[in-house]
Formats: sequence, structure tokens, C-alpha cells
Amino acid sequence: MEDFFRKIAEYTSLSKESESAWVKILRSRRFAKGDFQIRQGEIARTVAFVSKGLLSQYAVADDGNTFIKRFFSEGYFAASTTSLLSKSPSITSIEAIENTVAW
Repeated sequence: MEDFFRKIAEYTSLSKESESAWVKILRSRRFAKGDFQIRQGEIARTVAFVSKGLLSQYAVADDGNTFIKRFFSEGYFAASTTSLLSKSPSITSIEAIENTVAW
């Protein structure tokens, strides 16, 4: 969890009260290789901070071709942002391509 707070500190400082509030809601989540944070067509409801591991965000076209949009490595926030903000189905999947620990 310390890596999460170090990342936040790159953008802003948190009061002790704010940090305590975050500690209460943050949950560690483990993704085995091949697990999904979100699948194409689902509506995103979460953001994950990658503490250890690697996630891939990609779309599969109607013809079966896979288009990788980006990788989320350690220290990055992973989300299907458009889906999360618009509450619409995600056009991409986010999959663990190695065992991953996220907050």
C-alpha cells in the first residue's frame, strides 16, 4: 500500500485524515495470469493501482484480431476510463499477463 501513497504524493499531499480514509477503503486484489479486471462489453466500476505485475488492455475485433491499447505496469493506475466515466460498456478488456497484485 505504501507504493500507492508514494504515487499519490507525486501529485498532491494528503492529510493524515485523508490517508486514513483511503486505508479504510483500499483492498488488495490479486489477479492470476489470465484473470480479468474487466472484460470487453462489461461496464467498468473500478480502478486498480498495479503494485506488482503487469496488465494488458486490448480489444478483439470482429475478425478475431487483437489490438493492444496499452500495458499497465507496476506503479500505474489501470482502468477502462471511458467506460468508467460514461457508465457504458467497455470496448476493451484488461487482463493480467502475469500474476498481479493491485490496490
